[in-house]
Amino acid sequence: YVLEGSVQRSADRIRITAQLIDALKGHHLWAERYDRNLTEIFALQDEITLKILKAIQVKLTEGETYSTVPYAGGKQDLDCYLKAMEALGHVQRANIEDTNVARRIAEEAIATCPEPLKPYSLMAAIHMMDYWFGTGKSPRESIEKAIELAQKSLAVDDSRAESHALLGYLYSLRKEWDKAIAEGERSIALNPSGADVKYWYAATLTFAGRPEEAILLFEKAIRLNPFGPSRYFLSYGHALLYVGRFKEAVSAYKKALQREPNNFFAHLRLAATYSMMGLEKEAQAEASEVLRLNPKFSLDNFAKILGYKDRTETEKIITALRKSGLPDQPPLPLPDKPSIAVLAFDNLSGDPEQEYFSDGISEDIITALSKTPKIFVIARNSSFTYKGKPVKVQQVGRDLGVRYVLEGSARKAGEKVRITAQLIDAKTGHHIWADNYDRDLIDLFAVQDELTKNIISAMQVKLTLGEQARVDAQGTNNLQAYLKFLQARENVNRFNSEGNALGKRLAQEAIDLDPQYAMAYRILAATHRMDVFLGTSKSPKESISMCFKLLNKSLELDETYAEAYGAL
Repeated sequence: YVLEGSVQRSADRIRITAQLIDALKGHHLWAERYDRNLTEIFALQDEITLKILKAIQVKLTEGETYSTVPYAGGKQDLDCYLKAMEALGHVQRANIEDTNVARRIAEEAIATCPEPLKPYSLMAAIHMMDYWFGTGKSPRESIEKAIELAQKSLAVDDSRAESHALLGYLYSLRKEWDKAIAEGERSIALNPSGADVKYWYAATLTFAGRPEEAILLFEKAIRLNPFGPSRYFLSYGHALLYVGRFKEAVSAYKKALQREPNNFFAHLRLAATYSMMGLEKEAQAEASEVLRLNPKFSLDNFAKILGYKDRTETEKIITALRKSGLPDQPPLPLPDKPSIAVLAFDNLSGDPEQEYFSDGISEDIITALSKTPKIFVIARNSSFTYKGKPVKVQQVGRDLGVRYVLEGSARKAGEKVRITAQLIDAKTGHHIWADNYDRDLIDLFAVQDELTKNIISAMQVKLTLGEQARVDAQGTNNLQAYLKFLQARENVNRFNSEGNALGKRLAQEAIDLDPQYAMAYRILAATHRMDVFLGTSKSPKESISMCFKLLNKSLELDETYAEAYGAL
């Protein structure tokens, strides 16, 4: 597109022309002329800029939606209009992140704009989105605030048809059907040819159990405003779904997604529609998009706010969404430290008798992780419920309230075994770490211990201690000694007498399990040094002497141990 125009001046009068042209076809899409008195040049520039901006948006983007925002004239009013348009653009995207951005911009506009231009209806729509997303304090409070703001908009100007239409829709969410229909009819009376008022009234009629009437109104709205926002096609799809026109509903939802690819509600309703059509794979794919856009989504919460007058319609949609794989309950809150579920390792040997080996690896890892201070691990009884079932890690994360999932497999061939393990971020589905281990099965338990230690060490590198975890794991193949060391260090680092005493006992136990474990001597030395700092040493001189003795022993075992040199 090309916008061109001209300016002519005659004494104190000015004439501005503007025309919007399709650069591919050469056709005029819109043209206008403005004659004004040349009294205040900057105010005039703002006024003409705003009028041209509105006209272009009506022709090229969202139709009359952009023409309904009031404007009086002047720089402040132009700034307010631009803020309102920016916020509206974010609201139209229909996802949590953009709604929060829209809220910030709309609040700025309400704080700074003159009364006639305060975007109360826009802010009402933002609270309405909070209602649907569950991002407010409560759905009831969100809808009450939305209604209050829509009423405030009408208090400024009761002739705003769009505000009446929005208010009617909000009343329908509160199940006040008579008020909802009355406001919708009022909006139509005020603006019989308005696409937006037809949209809002049609959406109200859908929830009121009158989908056939709603479909006709939606189609009129779309004809009047073919560049309308994604919500036109979204709500049109709801009415089509209501009457069982599934293929047409899918088409409408896809059109909504063409306009806004991250439209949460379009993905949600597509999941329900595909489920009703028996297209399980497609339904599950849409359900995954729903959880990507709103990880806290749950059917229990959605059922409470899905306000159809006919309760059976709500039940039909919830049943379909459940079939698509969406969860009834919201995810459990994540612990304040890295949390993980270890799934039963798959037995790839083809020999049922080898099941004990693959299960043993998983159980050893769970037991060892439970003794690792910086990681929260789910118990075996919970994580093993997924054994033998095809399940997505995102679902495991939601069901068990963990951020990470460890899965793997064991394959035995003769006297050799191959173990694979992979650590996955259950929120994103991305792999964080993966490795495989080939071993001779000379001593089954020794192999299990070694592999468990290696896997835990690798996980700590990624989740807690970084490269320090790799250093700490060196020098011993004794799993129990390694775990005692980790627990000892955690207790010493609490910097209190109780923790230090426990750390001293655990460090000594690690040495007893593996006298060649250099790191254990260094952490035992740290407990004697801490006795001096905490005032719990009977003889500071003897404690420091013991530090030297233990650190030198550590370096005898591993002369490359940098931390021991540092401690010395």
